Amino acid sequence: MLKYVLPLRTATDIDKNISLDSFEFLVCLKDLSRFGSLSFEQIKSLNSNRELILNWDILLTESKFQISVDMIKCLDLSSFKSIRVQDLGAFHWVIHNTDLPIELNLETGNMNLKGILSYLEFGKNRVSKLILSPQLSSKSLSEILANIDKKIEIELLGFGPILLFYSPRPLVSRLDDEFSDDDFILAHSEESSHRNFPIYENQHGTFMFYSKYQCLLDETEKLLELGVTSLRIEIEKRLEDQSQSVFDVINKEIDFQDFKQHFKQPLIKSFFRSNKSDVLFKKLKNQRLLKNDQTYIGEILDVNKNKGMAFEVKYHKDNIQDIQFITPEGKTISKPLKSLKNINFEYVDTDSLSPGIYIMPYVKGCVPKTVLLSSLN
Repeated sequence: MLKYVLPLRTATDIDKNISLDSFEFLVCLKDLSRFGSLSFEQIKSLNSNRELILNWDILLTESKFQISVDMIKCLDLSSFKSIRVQDLGAFHWVIHNTDLPIELNLETGNMNLKGILSYLEFGKNRVSKLILSPQLSSKSLSEILANIDKKIEIELLGFGPILLFYSPRPLVSRLDDEFSDDDFILAHSEESSHRNFPIYENQHGTFMFYSKYQCLLDETEKLLELGVTSLRIEIEKRLEDQSQSVFDVINKEIDFQDFKQHFKQPLIKSFFRSNKSDVLFKKLKNQRLLKNDQTYIGEILDVNKNKGMAFEVKYHKDNIQDIQFITPEGKTISKPLKSLKNINFEYVDTDSLSPGIYIMPYVKGCVPKTVLLSSLN
């Protein structure tokens, strides 16, 4: 039977969730955990009969490392079944300064068997659980877990936001003095159609997540077959009103497909079924080579479905009839050039284009940084 792991980040989390059955709990102190806000006083009320894991997952600069160590020395570690670490300095310190079992978070670390086994060897039989990357396919998981001691538990992100970027620097508040820990912004790609990446900032740095949630809640049988023992459940504060429906799915009290349809975030399985991200490499074109191609016209600067696409012509071109668009992801689109306007929204002759900025009708699939090539007669 799968275990479920749930972070306790606030006093409200403790009040609402500590009584949940079949859950282990990540205790997230403010100075040790990325999104924790718990104080010493608040964790004293935790029921020691529950399975509690001390979460130490922040990026550690030298000064933060010493602050974290001083804090851990003040804790009653006997209250915790284990301690979860991600930073290798933290891993080393816990090995040599505590007796707690160690849960090693490799979600953003090694994705190959040799690297994982090296960590386990360094851990000197202290590692009780591995937290592996959501980028691993089921095939890769099978190959890795076949070589891992069965005594070691395996955890995956079962439900929650996928972390894309984490920096210890405050990148948002530098642009907005009023930005607080409770705020978030949505970022958009300038090179593709991908949008709505949530970005958060707090005392530990800046975090960017994918626009869709990882969800493996309907893959439990397959996960058990592979040797996965735990799934972590994470829900952003802005979606807390959806948390009960997640627990209802886990307890099989509601239909998964109905849940998927009504959850406020799109749900994906990430790379679980297969990791085919490398197939795009064959499609991608070297931008420098394209710019030296005799058919090169320029690139799209901005796109608006209603107003059209602004693009820059780099070189003088004559007799342009058809245009081939090559998107940053390598997709190729061909369209005839029927009408064109200059930046004053005046129609111009398409037979001869001088260097400058022009506006053309919107073409589905085109995004900024799309390259334009001409079909010459």
